[in-house]
Amino acid sequence: MGEYRKTRLQEVTSEWFLRGEPNVEVTLRYRGVPVSYREAEEDMGSFAQGMKCQLFGKNSRKRVFMVPVIEGYAKGQSYAALYKPSDDTHIHCLLKLPGDPLDHKEMIRKIWLASSKLSGDPNIYCPEGGEEGNRKGSGEGWFKLLATDDLKTVFAGYNLKTCGNELDPVLLKFVPSRWVI
Repeated sequence: MGEYRKTRLQEVTSEWFLRGEPNVEVTLRYRGVPVSYREAEEDMGSFAQGMKCQLFGKNSRKRVFMVPVIEGYAKGQSYAALYKPSDDTHIHCLLKLPGDPLDHKEMIRKIWLASSKLSGDPNIYCPEGGEEGNRKGSGEGWFKLLATDDLKTVFAGYNLKTCGNELDPVLLKFVPSRWVI
């Protein structure tokens, strides 16, 4: 996963995220195309709605605890900034799933694929074991169980590695204000 230096903002934000008691970290990738922040936000909205409907029913007021952080998104408003070649756009997402999280793995994959025509199948586009250089892996690296407090701390920090002094990569719209599932 690599080493990163924690800033005070990363430490405080990580502690805030850990209060939600996530039990899974997933990496959701796009199919080798550049994606803007706005597109990722729309796709995450579809994903969040799909998760809520599958887990709690269409009319439920419950929300799935999730903390999505987008990496490698196209920045800026110019044509060149939005359409530069990149295959690295992905979203790391801490989730708190009910019951056994492994029971929801295939559901998460299907909901992500239905969220956008640009969504990449995690079994194809996610690297094995987090090896960032390997874009096409065996598909096991995208879904990580967070069974211990140490794993939760490591992945909360890892997801925030691009947030040195600002929270711009965090899709805050989807982070619940209260930690209830």
